Amino acid sequence: RNAHFEERLFEVSTCSQRVWDLLSWVKPRRMTSSAGMRRADDSVITMDTDLAEEFDRTFHKAADRPCDLSIVDELPSDPARDWPPFSALELTDALATCSPKSAPGPDHLTWKM
Repeated sequence: RNAHFEERLFEVSTCSQRVWDLLSWVKPRRMTSSAGMRRADDSVITMDTDLAEEFDRTFHKAADRPCDLSIVDELPSDPARDWPPFSALELTDALATCSPKSAPGPDHLTWKM
C-alpha cells in the first residue's frame, strides 16, 4: 500500500505539479439522477427544469412573507473598499477554468443550474 501511494505522490509531483489532483472533490462530479425525486403531490420529477422549479418552491417558501430589515440599520458600517474594475471577458475567462460538471459544495448542483 505504501509503495502505491509513494508512486502516486511521485507521479503527481513530477507530472502535474498539483497535489490537489489527489483529492476527489476537485474532479468533475457525476450528475445525480432526478428520476427518483418526487414532488409533494408524489409525482415523479423527470426534467431538470422541473427539478429547478421544485427546489425553488422548497427553498423559497418564505419569499412572499414580509420582512423587517430595520435591524440592518443598527449594524455598524465598514469603510468602503476599492474594487478594481474587471470586464465581462475577464469574468468569462475565470469561469471557463471551472469544471462544467460540478460546483463546490455538497449540493452537487452544476453551474448550469
